[in-house]
Amino acid sequence: MHPRNRFLFSMMGAAVLAGCGGGESPDPFTAATPGISASDRSDFVGGETRLLSPGAGARIPLRYQIPDGDRESFEMEIVLGVTAGMGANHTFVESPPIDFEVSMGPVHHRPDGRYRYEMKVRHVGLDLPEGTPPELAEALSTEIAQMGRIEGWLEVDDRGITRDVRGSRPTGVPPRTQTMLGNIRSALQSIPFPEEPVGIGARWQVERTVDLHTHDVDQVVTYELVDLTGTRGQLRITVEQTAEAQPLHNLPGGAQARLDAYVGRGNGEAVFDLTSMTPLVGLTFQSAMHATTANGTSELTMETHSSVTVRPR
Repeated sequence: MHPRNRFLFSMMGAAVLAGCGGGESPDPFTAATPGISASDRSDFVGGETRLLSPGAGARIPLRYQIPDGDRESFEMEIVLGVTAGMGANHTFVESPPIDFEVSMGPVHHRPDGRYRYEMKVRHVGLDLPEGTPPELAEALSTEIAQMGRIEGWLEVDDRGITRDVRGSRPTGVPPRTQTMLGNIRSALQSIPFPEEPVGIGARWQVERTVDLHTHDVDQVVTYELVDLTGTRGQLRITVEQTAEAQPLHNLPGGAQARLDAYVGRGNGEAVFDLTSMTPLVGLTFQSAMHATTANGTSELTMETHSSVTVRPR
């Protein structure tokens, strides 16, 4: 494969696997994280909320009350379209729906108030359309298949913030697949609630740095409470990503390039139940980036349009 095409293919593959608008650590299931001490491990795993507005009317603290021994399952669907090119040559690739079936539980109540529950990917499916470039088809099929071998457990506090994650990771998983696993972990997490009591119209944020395989971005997720009846509530969600100029990494063949600009924005809704681990989520996301090769002779542009849906079963 020509070096230029190999560079472009790598970037497109990373976008297909990592561009669904989320993700955190590139390795979501690990027994230890070098450089992260026990004192700040919890914030590293799940982030922390920041209340922007407490909302109006009666305000209550939102806390999960998941029954001990509870078992659940959900389906997740990811669809992504990528338009990328170097110079005047551009290519459009649309990923077919990638479907996951995941089981969760049983839930175990810990003395410290956290919930620990097991998770296992039961099935992952990918139906590639005719005309998919052979290199891309092979890479996607191989890497997506690895998702069906993931299992482990999570610890979540009563505000829905993930405090610890442990589990298995298939050997030989490429970095861009690890990024996709990070995005799956984000979908597994419960909706994070603020410490303070809130009412209708309340808004809060979670900020973190996201590794997108070739570059890091700063991500801000904002939640707005639009309805609350009993234990069930509805949220409006916005995701904003930005990145400073930086060298790109994990490029094929030792290629060198620099990110000039990146911006991403997503929006969606979620329906949660304080007695359930899994919310109903629908999210769309768009991103655009511009990069330049090290010698300044070629420019790369890429736009993505993606959607993620999580449905409890």
